[in-house]
Amino acid sequence: MRDRRGVEGIPLRLLVTAAVLALTLPPVAQGLLAHDQNRTEDRLRGEIVRVLTLAGRLALAGGGRAHLTADFRGGAFTAVDTIVLRTVAGTGIGEFTLVGLPPRMVTAEGTPGLLFPGPQFLLGPGIHELTLEYDRVAGQVRVAG
Repeated sequence: MRDRRGVEGIPLRLLVTAAVLALTLPPVAQGLLAHDQNRTEDRLRGEIVRVLTLAGRLALAGGGRAHLTADFRGGAFTAVDTIVLRTVAGTGIGEFTLVGLPPRMVTAEGTPGLLFPGPQFLLGPGIHELTLEYDRVAGQVRVAG
């Protein structure tokens, strides 16, 4: 005589395993996506603050030029849409947009107005070499990339 309990038990075990995986994978995946989005937002916010802080230092020094490498890449699951630098009411601000999400504004205390060839400075995702130079006549910092 053969013992058939093993043959009957395997499909049941596979069914239970599949059910457990089906219930746990979506929350785990959502957690990974949320973590990646938060890390990407924090990094972008930090890079924009670096640009704005450098502009403030140049203005405080009353002149000078500086070069900065800014990393505006997305995360593993989070894509960057745009990075915008502009002047609002005489103060330089930054803004970033992740694909599928509303724009996030970034400011830094003591940032002077920023000058660009156009009304704003638009960057895409990636690593960018920026040059900041204080314009004494305008009292603002020129940004080029």
